[in-house]
Amino acid sequence: MTVHLRAHHLLCTLTYIGRGYSPAFVAGFDSVLQRLASGEEVLLVSGPDELCRPLRGDPAAHCHRDSVRQRDALAADQLRSEQGLALNTQADGAGSRFLPSDALLHRLREAFAAGRVRAACAGCEWSPLCSDVADQGFAAVRWVAVRSAASGPPVVSAAQARPSCRQPQTANKLVKASDPTSTGATPTRPSRSR
Repeated sequence: MTVHLRAHHLLCTLTYIGRGYSPAFVAGFDSVLQRLASGEEVLLVSGPDELCRPLRGDPAAHCHRDSVRQRDALAADQLRSEQGLALNTQADGAGSRFLPSDALLHRLREAFAAGRVRAACAGCEWSPLCSDVADQGFAAVRWVAVRSAASGPPVVSAAQARPSCRQPQTANKLVKASDPTSTGATPTRPSRSR
């Protein structure tokens, strides 16, 4: 099988720590990361992808907005110049296909931390958290390594055993979803975090 990802979502996988827009979004993201960690092929696409699945049915969802397509274009430009990955802009599926590897994951995270593939992140509500994750050496990320035939099962962080997400309480305020390991404390500064 092939994992279809928007260019900016490839960047999101680098700093994802198990939080998202809704429990369904988090479950879908975790599933995609399992597939990536298993070494499934990736196809960079334009438009809604597999991470958008929980939101695709809503025509007003942000995954259909021009601003998100512009975010994809910025990410695609930088991925092209930094890593040689091309965005699929044709209906025939001619986007860049590649197999994830530990080496690619390392190069992408290095470029992300250095700011060389961050143009798409400008103005993103998740950007401050993603910067913190990068500043902390990507320690809490869920996608840790790619399984090779010789290395055994996919490697994902232990944090997957304690899924955490944020879900809308109001249009502009998010709260932490219930988590059996949580102290029940609500964040003092509502923000979405990966």
